Amino acid sequence: MLTRIILFGIFGGLCGLGALIVMALIAKSSGKFFDILNFEYNDSLWGKVDDWAIRYGYKVKEDHGTSRLYQKGAGFWTAPVMVEVSQNGNQCYVKAYIIINGLIVKSDMALTPPGFMCKIPRAKGKTEVNELMKELGQYTFQ
Repeated sequence: MLTRIILFGIFGGLCGLGALIVMALIAKSSGKFFDILNFEYNDSLWGKVDDWAIRYGYKVKEDHGTSRLYQKGAGFWTAPVMVEVSQNGNQCYVKAYIIINGLIVKSDMALTPPGFMCKIPRAKGKTEVNELMKELGQYTFQ
């Protein structure tokens, strides 16, 4: 009895790992690794972006002065959502994606493609990024 439980547990774990690897490979071959919105913004956007990041639980992963990379989630239970914001004068962009980690294969995936793969983190990330874009008075991801 205990042997069967252990064997089925190992089998289930290997099936889950296999599914993660397949999802990462599909994402890698999809060709759309991120979404990006370019826009003009005459004021400094960092105050609004920082407020948004705090409200939704994003942490600054990289800060290069004119651009910052924010991350939500560590990738253990769900795929982490990454949002890169850049402002150079009045030219700005917001780039958003999730990271699929299949342990052996790792890939980025845009938030907007249709389909079931990683639907929950993509939909949640898209909603949160769209809230940022609304606060900045810009168009949103469709």
